[in-house]
Amino acid sequence: MGTTRATIEDVMVVDSIAVSRDATLEKADMLVRSTFVTGLPVIDLDGVLVGVIGDAQLAARRFARPMDSSERGSATSASAR
Repeated sequence: MGTTRATIEDVMVVDSIAVSRDATLEKADMLVRSTFVTGLPVIDLDGVLVGVIGDAQLAARRFARPMDSSERGSATSASAR
């Protein structure tokens, strides 16, 4: 029984969804949540890949809460160490 190796081309998604670098986080979040993908390619005006935004970054942003002034002071001093 012969073995064949699968390539990326065999399993990649061809019709992918991408966002422009100036898209809002809300738009990217809506796309990730409605299409069940785990990340989106980010492209510039020429369609060139400039990065990727993933569901982890979007979830962190979605659940982030503003820091109050006492937390800002301790976070600054902790990061300076």
